[in-house]
Amino acid sequence: MDAGSTAMSDENTGHGSFDLTQTRDSHATADSLKLRAAGKRQPEIDGYRIVGVLGQGGMGVVYRAVQTKLGRTVALKVLPAMVGSASPAAVSRFQREAMAAARLHHTNIVPIYDFGECADAYYYAMELVVGRPLNVLAERLSALDVTGLPAVRLAELLAGLVQDGDCESDDGGAHAHHGASSARSSTGRSRAYFQQVAKWFADAADALHYAHGQSIVHRDIKPANLILSVDGRIMIADFGLSKSGDDVSMTQTGSLMGTLRYMSPEQAMARRMRVDHRTDIYSLGVTLYELMTFQAAFTGDDEKEILGAVMTRDPPRPHKIMPAVPRELETICLKSIEKSPDARYATARAMAEDLRRFINDLPIEAKSPTLAQRGIKLIRRHKAASVAAALAVVLVSTSLVFYTIRRRETVERYVVTGLTEARAMRWDEASAALGEALHMDPKNVRALHGTAWKWFFQYNQAGATADAAWLENARQYCDLALEVDPRHEASLNLLGVVHKKRGEYDKAIAAYERAIDINPKSFAPWTNLAIVHALSGDLELAERRLKRATEIGGTEDASNVDAWRGLAMIHLFRGRHDDALEAIRTAHDCNKNDLASYAIEARIRMETEPEKADDAAVQADFGGNGDEKASRVRALTSLRGGAYKVAMEKAEQAIKRGDEPAINQLMMARASAETGNVEEARRHWDESVRQWPAALKSMGDFALSADRGVLWIDTYDEYDRLRQEATRAMERSP
Repeated sequence: MDAGSTAMSDENTGHGSFDLTQTRDSHATADSLKLRAAGKRQPEIDGYRIVGVLGQGGMGVVYRAVQTKLGRTVALKVLPAMVGSASPAAVSRFQREAMAAARLHHTNIVPIYDFGECADAYYYAMELVVGRPLNVLAERLSALDVTGLPAVRLAELLAGLVQDGDCESDDGGAHAHHGASSARSSTGRSRAYFQQVAKWFADAADALHYAHGQSIVHRDIKPANLILSVDGRIMIADFGLSKSGDDVSMTQTGSLMGTLRYMSPEQAMARRMRVDHRTDIYSLGVTLYELMTFQAAFTGDDEKEILGAVMTRDPPRPHKIMPAVPRELETICLKSIEKSPDARYATARAMAEDLRRFINDLPIEAKSPTLAQRGIKLIRRHKAASVAAALAVVLVSTSLVFYTIRRRETVERYVVTGLTEARAMRWDEASAALGEALHMDPKNVRALHGTAWKWFFQYNQAGATADAAWLENARQYCDLALEVDPRHEASLNLLGVVHKKRGEYDKAIAAYERAIDINPKSFAPWTNLAIVHALSGDLELAERRLKRATEIGGTEDASNVDAWRGLAMIHLFRGRHDDALEAIRTAHDCNKNDLASYAIEARIRMETEPEKADDAAVQADFGGNGDEKASRVRALTSLRGGAYKVAMEKAEQAIKRGDEPAINQLMMARASAETGNVEEARRHWDESVRQWPAALKSMGDFALSADRGVLWIDTYDEYDRLRQEATRAMERSP
């Protein structure tokens, strides 16, 4: 997380919300996640009162808070507990950052006041630095002709930029432009801007020398981690990648850490060797280069190209880009970014001293390479050019592989965490984890599909309280996943399910048929397609599709139980009881723990072997943990078996769980009449008439549903049989 997050600023130093129509900087999930869940759900930390969010990044949130005991306003950096549980490395980095910074007491290092952990989060409190990080400042300065400004006007301009972001001028000393071209062509003779930059970097170098003396190497120096405060101090922040001199695990990891374009070559190569304090000198020099030229020292179209430049190429000499750059400052900068650590300044203090010599117009210690030295460098670089080039490619590729693998593993860890949290119905935690995955890799298909599934599952579990916007979010994330991979079968299947849920059967059929075209030997789209055909009223076509799914999937995969169960339901509806019983037995072979299969078995047994129906219904009910259909069939078998009290309880339970009320009211009417409560029986009877399904008006009518993939068919004949049973019971009752 960039240190700019510790500054009060009108700049968003975190990340924007995830626009569902774009993927270039996506990481939150939908309108409800414009702030990440971590920032939206403010943690409760004893001793602090959180006022607002200052910034958000990949591994934490920075809040503006008040330390209640002292009444002191602080920046409170928080790592949510769910992020920590997903990534122990994140906790390690966070704690290392806090402990490293807490050991340092220097006027140019953001001080740590307190750190600890609570149930919600890991946290530490630091000084609230009011100012601007240098990456923001450089971006604004690049649009202004600042190199020729006198010292007084420069000071006024910088004060305005740091305090309120005002880039306007009314005296012609600085002009707003649409780019950096005017600054780069400046030939003004004033050295004020470059002397000011040298002062900032001399102070930063002093602070780094102090940290190095405490055996702490920062390893992530870059413009975003250097803050210019309103009182003119340059402050170093974010020791998240720091290492102690005695920390072997951080010294020889062989991994790629830091921000690519500011890495030293030895850090970028991720070699199993000691990366010492001189890596910070290099990164400080690269940052100095950017403040002098308003251009990155190393650029590229992708990570591999940037890494290659860092390891094998020298950047253009600063005065070639910005003619006004003083040669002495250029020499200091170029010495600090030498490829070989031995050719750089030996210490950060030596760099600071040379910078102050430049400020005071004294001769600097660093020397520009002579023509002969540059020639030797060139000869060495081109000697055995093909071997060197091949080696460079290997090093770049190896480093990039390490970098890519680590990032891919982290993204996958977040996806798995998000899906696990979603299955546990911890929606905010799921959204935060999946959001982190998309922040790191906006085009990761598993993360996009997982987010779509999370929104659908949340909608499905909410019942009557479900928000239609969640279903729309699921659809949009499916579309995003399919933009990245049009042949992603799981996303096509989920898209079909979403359209089915919305009653958009034609769109659902189109999605499933696309999935079948991609993989005709996958049983899931055949089953899903069959259910949509059934809901559309074409049971004949649905039966053919289900048979195809059972032929493909057999009983090896437990999830193919949907096809066998659905086929049994259609056989039962058609009156083919033996076929229905055979299909439901096969469903049990496929998944013996599928409760819905036992509910359908109970219905079949009531038609063929009523004495065995209650055993199947009890298994479906699973001690009261079954779904609404399980409660219904348990009520029905209990009613037919004379267990009227159980029938009443289970019918009431079925209604509460969202089952069709009329049939359950009829069961309660008969149960009440059988126990002599005629008045109660008539009340339930009247309720059944009032809530009678519109689709079941006459003989032969039927109604279908397919919640959670369970094909269920209700018929007018079943309802009418119960109505007659309830009528006779009420007539018999005194």
